[in-house]
Amino acid sequence: MNKKIGNRKETVLNNMKDQAIELFEQVEKMLDMSMVMFDENDNNIALDIIEEDRYLDQLQQDLIISVNMFILKEQPKAGDLRMALGVYGMSYDLERIGDYCKGFAKSMIKMKQEENLNSNIVNSLVKELKLRLSETKVAFDTSNHQMAKSIAKRGNEIDELSRALTKDAINGVLEDTKKDEAKDFARIVVVAKLFERGGDHLINICEQISFIEKGQIYHYS
Repeated sequence: MNKKIGNRKETVLNNMKDQAIELFEQVEKMLDMSMVMFDENDNNIALDIIEEDRYLDQLQQDLIISVNMFILKEQPKAGDLRMALGVYGMSYDLERIGDYCKGFAKSMIKMKQEENLNSNIVNSLVKELKLRLSETKVAFDTSNHQMAKSIAKRGNEIDELSRALTKDAINGVLEDTKKDEAKDFARIVVVAKLFERGGDHLINICEQISFIEKGQIYHYS
């Protein structure tokens, strides 16, 4: 009987891990779509991203249900409980990054083509976040504490890109104080802050990965 319980518990844990990986992959997809959307100034892709965020929300809710049912039915301890709590916490951080992609998409619908003067920095910012997310997914999948720690310690790269984008937008406002142009540059600042916060959520996820493996709280921010 104990062996059957053990096998059932392992199956449920593996399913939860697969659900978490699916969340990572959905956010990766949304970041890829964000880069194409910005490069092509395509409002249709922006609308698709908003729709993809609804699917991400559903994936997160499914994972939360799985975690709650696992805790209620199996009453896990030690590493099993850490895995359940870890993926539970990650799901919220991944969902928030998806929200930032949705916010970017909504901003793009309002943007004019002229605002793409900042395209190199915007592309670099989204690409860096996507790269960091992909690495974090690997760290989670392989339960690699050292890799998670290394990823988190590189968080300043996203911050620097965000600051560069914000600086360019502020300079644009100072050079041209017309109301319409000021609104355009303000949207660029919003984009910068969205993805800067996305980097903060990745650090949170790295902390959860280390918690799952090591059983202690790490603060990488």
